Amino acid sequence: MKMYNVDRSTIESWIKERGLPMIEISSHKKYVRREDLIEFENKMMKNKIEL
Repeated sequence: MKMYNVDRSTIESWIKERGLPMIEISSHKKYVRREDLIEFENKMMKNKIEL
């Protein structure tokens, strides 16, 4: 959320609808690794360019 200045619901949408990997420690602790987020972004940008 901090890295992209987006709301939690945006991150949750990326996880549910676009396959962003998430690490769930408990029901209140969920994380996305920075490396996974960067890879996710690169994949989304590549798909956007190919369209």
